[in-house]
Amino acid sequence: MAEQVMDHAEHNGMDIRFTLEGDTAIEALGLVMRSRRSVDVLKTRPVLVAREWASGSADEVYGEIPKMEWDRT
Repeated sequence: MAEQVMDHAEHNGMDIRFTLEGDTAIEALGLVMRSRRSVDVLKTRPVLVAREWASGSADEVYGEIPKMEWDRT
């Protein structure tokens, strides 16, 4: 799914960013594609944020997304 989202962003001239954890983010959409490995399966889910938070959605340190969302536990 992340690959399809990245293709869409590239096709529409949107910047693609990567978080410190390596997740894909498209700030123009307020979208972060969160990934987590569980044994031998890679699980991916989208995190959508409000327009006000979109510009920092790829920034785990200074962005507006709550810290608990970034926790991997």
